[in-house]
Amino acid sequence: MRRITHSLYSARREFLIAMFAVAMPYAAQSQTQTTAPAFEVASIKPNPGCDSHQGMSAAGPGRLNMECVTLASLVQTAYGTFADGHSLSQRILRIVDGPGWTNSEVYAVDAKANGAPPMAEMAGPMLQALLESRFKLTLHRDTRESPIYVLTIAKSGPRLQRTKEGSCTTLAAIMSHPPSPPGSGEEPPVICGPQKMGRNGSATVINALGINMSDFADSLLKYLDRPVSDRTDLNGLFDFRLEFNPDDRAPASSEGNAGESIFTAMTEQLGLKLSPDKGPVDVLVIDHVEKPSGN
Repeated sequence: MRRITHSLYSARREFLIAMFAVAMPYAAQSQTQTTAPAFEVASIKPNPGCDSHQGMSAAGPGRLNMECVTLASLVQTAYGTFADGHSLSQRILRIVDGPGWTNSEVYAVDAKANGAPPMAEMAGPMLQALLESRFKLTLHRDTRESPIYVLTIAKSGPRLQRTKEGSCTTLAAIMSHPPSPPGSGEEPPVICGPQKMGRNGSATVINALGINMSDFADSLLKYLDRPVSDRTDLNGLFDFRLEFNPDDRAPASSEGNAGESIFTAMTEQLGLKLSPDKGPVDVLVIDHVEKPSGN
């Protein structure tokens, strides 16, 4: 389960970062496009020899290119992140009842639209239509009672730093009012939300800038075996650093925080607490899917 959710989260994170780079040049088209045409031509091919990078790039207006992606990550992008073709959701969806290959077999997608529809529209409704056509995909949304973790404030109180106003720009703001492309030598605006993951010896290190508690709770699915529900009642954006050992069974270590489980680190470093519970979980249920034929 941890490997599957890592794939979904990595794909989504790379996609969100790439989205900013491609949104700005197409701002004018985004404001005038009113329909969602199907892709004019599209290729979906197995790509077993690709590296571990998952993400999206754009070769030009009206072009969607995705390398090293599983069907599960494509479904997350099309039916989760850009489901309505306009707004952007940062929530990771649980995809259930699909065959194992939907999480393991890797594909390359190259699709070209007629004209220059908005990137969010291509990555949402148009990608949905493509998956339904090539993979014979049918699915439905459901809510199921499932084991979860709840994120609350620890008895010691929160140890979080609020994001300094103006230090980053939200993705929602970028999508609604795309800025002009940066000039030569200029840096693009810093995006609020995406986390940077690194290593410190055997420990995993997460650095977050401008993230709200709901998105942070959703992102923890990458490291845990069940979704997390935010019950901190903390509003606004926060910056923080979290360091922990990704193997909960690892013995204690004297090397910094390398031996701390994510549960211990959450309390000692952030003043938050993860507790097991049960609750409703939104899921995408795969009713039918087939491997794509050659194209």
